[in-house]
Amino acid sequence: MFHRRFVENVLNMNLNSFHQITEKQFIDSQLDVMNIEENSVLFTENSKLDYIYFLLNGEVTIRINKHTLWSVDKKEFIGISSYFTGEKNYTYTVEASKNSTIVKINVDDFKEAIENSTELSTFIMDSLCERIKLTLKD
Repeated sequence: MFHRRFVENVLNMNLNSFHQITEKQFIDSQLDVMNIEENSVLFTENSKLDYIYFLLNGEVTIRINKHTLWSVDKKEFIGISSYFTGEKNYTYTVEASKNSTIVKINVDDFKEAIENSTELSTFIMDSLCERIKLTLKD
């Protein structure tokens, strides 16, 4: 049931940009929206990759071996780099730098949504390109 709601929600958004998604749209679709407090760990490096997360608001920090790679403070997916490289586990740790609102998405639901939504696929490609730019700057 959750699986179908996520896919239908993404396919029916008809937004000019995936950045326009609001917390209300996720809540109205009965998706798993969670609030995490500042300094809480969302997941750790090498933990099993079962979910992709979407940051609705707040800020999270991405780290490997306590080294900060980047911070996310806008609407962006978290966990997708591990997912797209075919990893079975997360390749980094994510911690809330501020109180944050995050949507938790099962990887199977995520896979179906990106296979059926050009807009979502484009948004993800743009996000990954931005991450590459950030990585190259350091």
